[in-house]
Amino acid sequence: MEEQLKKLELRIQQLEQAKNKKDVWDIISIISSFLIPLSIFVAGYLLSEADRQAQLERQEVEIELAQIKSKVDQAQLVSSFLDALVDENVYKRKLAIKSVLLALPETGAEIVSVISMNDPNQEVQQYATKSLKINEAIQQPEAIQQLYSPRASERMQATTTLSRTAVDESAKVKNILATTLKLMDAKEIDQSALLNTLRILIKSDPEALKKNGSLVKEFITELRSRKLDARTRAYIDALGDRMK
Repeated sequence: MEEQLKKLELRIQQLEQAKNKKDVWDIISIISSFLIPLSIFVAGYLLSEADRQAQLERQEVEIELAQIKSKVDQAQLVSSFLDALVDENVYKRKLAIKSVLLALPETGAEIVSVISMNDPNQEVQQYATKSLKINEAIQQPEAIQQLYSPRASERMQATTTLSRTAVDESAKVKNILATTLKLMDAKEIDQSALLNTLRILIKSDPEALKKNGSLVKEFITELRSRKLDARTRAYIDALGDRMK
């Protein structure tokens, strides 16, 4: 009888141990079933974030290359206007100014800006200044809208156009900020477009930024309330530093 009881106790112990082992494996199984999809999600997120960062870096390089290529292409056309721009005939110089702005959307404005400040003829200076203002009034609103285009090529072109120093830098900064804030109220703006906007503003005349101080602060506050990556936040901080 005692021997049978011992055998029974031993069997009970074996069953208890087996049960405990089963409970442990059940726990491990449950944890594993949770960790596997979680690890897949985390890995997918990290890969997606790395891919997005790579795309932003590629876009920065593309913008720089596009700007360089555009300047090279336009530089080749400048020589064809030089004679007319320095001609003794005032009418020819005026016509050349208008032609340069139409044919050279980037460098043309820089050339006419030099004429507006340095041409020996006061009439030509005034005409150049007026032409620049008209050109900016036409190009700026369209370029600001294109900053937020879904097409990368249009965003790059707009960034190049708006990065140039304007006759009225204060008005340019004001228009960019007002349009951006309005669009941000209406929809979610792509982060690469926000980066382009920040680059333009950082390169703008500090006095133009200070004249639009309330809009700049509103813009910075709005951006800081959003979930943005470290690079974009670094640009936001840089814009804030320009206001000091």
